[in-house]
Amino acid sequence: MQKRLLISLFSLTIITTLFLSSCGVQTKQLNNLSTYQTMRVSAGNCDYGGEIKSVASIDEFTVRFSLCTPDVAFPAKLTSPIFAVQDEDFLNAHQGDPAKMTNTINGTGPYRLISNSPAGLIQLHSSSSYWGVPPITQEIDFAFMSHPQSTPITNEINNSGVITSNNLTEPATAMLMRNTNLLKMSHPPLSLVYIGFNNKISPMDNQMVRRALSMVLDRSKLVKAYLSSGSEVASQIIPANITPGYSDSISWYGFDPIDAKTVLANANFDFSQVLTLAYVDGMVDYILNPVDMVKEIQAEFAAIGVNIELKPMSQSDFNTAMATGSEMMFLNSFSALYPDGTAFYEFPFIRQSSQFGGAYSDILQKLKIVQADINTNKRQIEFDQLNQTFKDQVALIPLGNTPEWSFFNKNIKNIGVYEDYEDLETLANNGDPITVLEAERPLSLWPADETNIDTFRISRLFYDTLVTYGSTNLQIRSDLADSWESNADATQWTFHLRYGVKFSNGASLDANDVVTSFAAIWDASDANHKGRTGDFTIFKELFGPLLNQ
Repeated sequence: MQKRLLISLFSLTIITTLFLSSCGVQTKQLNNLSTYQTMRVSAGNCDYGGEIKSVASIDEFTVRFSLCTPDVAFPAKLTSPIFAVQDEDFLNAHQGDPAKMTNTINGTGPYRLISNSPAGLIQLHSSSSYWGVPPITQEIDFAFMSHPQSTPITNEINNSGVITSNNLTEPATAMLMRNTNLLKMSHPPLSLVYIGFNNKISPMDNQMVRRALSMVLDRSKLVKAYLSSGSEVASQIIPANITPGYSDSISWYGFDPIDAKTVLANANFDFSQVLTLAYVDGMVDYILNPVDMVKEIQAEFAAIGVNIELKPMSQSDFNTAMATGSEMMFLNSFSALYPDGTAFYEFPFIRQSSQFGGAYSDILQKLKIVQADINTNKRQIEFDQLNQTFKDQVALIPLGNTPEWSFFNKNIKNIGVYEDYEDLETLANNGDPITVLEAERPLSLWPADETNIDTFRISRLFYDTLVTYGSTNLQIRSDLADSWESNADATQWTFHLRYGVKFSNGASLDANDVVTSFAAIWDASDANHKGRTGDFTIFKELFGPLLNQ
């Protein structure tokens, strides 16, 4: 009788769970009649427009994500610091409030917070509860520049072990590059500066016109003269350091203005018309002097009789123009959010596609193929086809791939960098604390709704994500997840958590912590969905719309 009753209760639980999950709500259920209650947050269906269908704890140490569309790069996206895992009870008690969670840090990372003075340093000390290899330096202090929009002052430079260039102006970075007392290290380039075309505005609706215009510019000259230090001429949209992704056999159209003029004539191009080139009139990422750069572009077009009218815009107006797709041509840039080849297509052609006018269906079709294939060797073949299609379509002219730089005092040992950050855990300073000089003070130390790399550089020392990247390459390595795998078509990803991981408040890591932390970002109706801005920008750029928004 008791056995029959248990079976009935178990069946009722399953039925209730299926019903509730179809409504896009959170549910908990007993797992195999044990005392551990599993949790599932589901979209019910994929009509809401995002990539995620559900996230669920399968047991105490197993988390499974189901996707609406195949995505081989899904683990790479989870390396973003916004996906810091927090203790479920702690998150619920603080209601996901970034202000409260900035005042009280509770993480699984290698460091804990000592002090956070509003006008002084943010001081960290190594955590005695950290599950991994203890960091070499016991104390790391973060200082902030007095005048980040100009240049760091001499005293700030001399007192720092590490100086970061994120959020610095290009002239400020150039000044640091000239400082012979600093060791310099570039990060793998994940950014692209480009000239984009709107294919809904004539004559950019003509593929041959776009191709001809791409042959007019001396891209090597532009990169050398106007892009930040260490920039490389882009031969395609994906940088050469991204594998699989970059195609060795593909190069961009050569600099040939004479042939370009012939191609334009054959395309019945009207040389009397005036084309417009929009750009941000001010300091922008990766470009030393945007005004001089667009003037050089204007002159190179004029050399073959193509008339370009320059259209300076404020950053705000430019962003609006890109979102509404109102500009014919534009000088722009972006930085990939994760080091996989698909990021260089997904962000511009899916998340920010309005800038280019109409969708490039051939590019999107081949991108879907790459996103669905978990075979690395086959992916490269498919990337080759995708990259060739991109070259044929000429949605934009890739100018240069630009890296970030980090600068180190010569006393610092074991220096290394990640794709965006420094390997601070391995740095050594003869047993003394290390001071890291950043441009901007974080507005919050809870990263879920942040976008600033200066913020992430600190928060990632408090918190761990399921997976991360190594400092010596761009390959994913385990973090809180000891291992992971997908199904055959990359629509389901399962992560197996490490045993014995503790939060700094003494709580043990389990799968529901992951589900709760993820749901607090993804589900706009979640009680813990209280970001600092409420935008959750990076999540949307990675996975599309929020659930229940």
